[in-house]
Amino acid sequence: MSSKVKTAGSLILLCVVVLAVWFAQPNKPLLWTVANVNTDVLSGDAHLLRLPNGDNWLIDAGYRDFAYGRLLPGIHHHNVTRLKGVIITHAHRNHYGGLYALVESDIEIDSVFFNAPNREQCDRERAGGRCLIEHVNATFEMLADNNIPVRPISEDSVFFDHINLKLSLKTLYQFPARSAPFGNGTINDTSPVMKLIYGNTSALFAGDLGAAPGGYLADVGENLDADFFVVPHHGVRVTTPNRFFDRVNAKTALVSGPYATFNGPRGEQVRQYYGSKNIPLRVAGIEGALTVKFDERGFEHSSISVSPEFSAN
Repeated sequence: MSSKVKTAGSLILLCVVVLAVWFAQPNKPLLWTVANVNTDVLSGDAHLLRLPNGDNWLIDAGYRDFAYGRLLPGIHHHNVTRLKGVIITHAHRNHYGGLYALVESDIEIDSVFFNAPNREQCDRERAGGRCLIEHVNATFEMLADNNIPVRPISEDSVFFDHINLKLSLKTLYQFPARSAPFGNGTINDTSPVMKLIYGNTSALFAGDLGAAPGGYLADVGENLDADFFVVPHHGVRVTTPNRFFDRVNAKTALVSGPYATFNGPRGEQVRQYYGSKNIPLRVAGIEGALTVKFDERGFEHSSISVSPEFSAN
């Protein structure tokens, strides 16, 4: 065999090996930060998703003031200048108020997904300023003034679905506040149940879903299992019942809420449930902002770390 033939064969073999190694490399991880948009007792939610394809999404935005000090610093630190979408799970200011901070900080927002309650729904929860229809309407007007489209959330919502990456975020369930299958609910109960999937790893988000829809889904819901689970309603009463937690069967649970509330009587159910099952429970209100390195290869390749860059304090 000539030396030229041997050399050509060696080069072909080398190319095959290089290509095999290249295709065997995993995609970049998805980075998901649970921001600590809380004080000692006031709770909020904000989850920044930095996708491996470069898109950025936000699920809830916390209160306006807390977003300035405990969400925007991290967004700026990671050079996020554009959000493909902001998903507001329900019309309470500790979930949507941070939209003002985002817009005032000149962050480009392609779309906001947000179901507006009607006046009757909101007025039932007016006490303590939990839902003020005037403020909700003003927020929609602010978004319109800044040419940011608002889109509804339904049970069929697909926020993204990148088939080539096996990466998706979809709504599994979303209930109206009135005439739901479990009866009349609250604005919290309108929170969509959403599933994030990246390869072999999954997470479940359920906003501030309460006991009634949680019990209903524990009995009839499908596809609720997930590796990571954001415990609804900031991990405190009234969250979903334990049998809903059983259905999710998470390997790690995350809580967005403040340490004083979570460590008090209102957090007893969640503390006892996950403690009795020796399931790791990570609390942003205690540890600070938490970033999940969400690996497509599976839960065992994923990790969680504290992210101090998300707080100016």
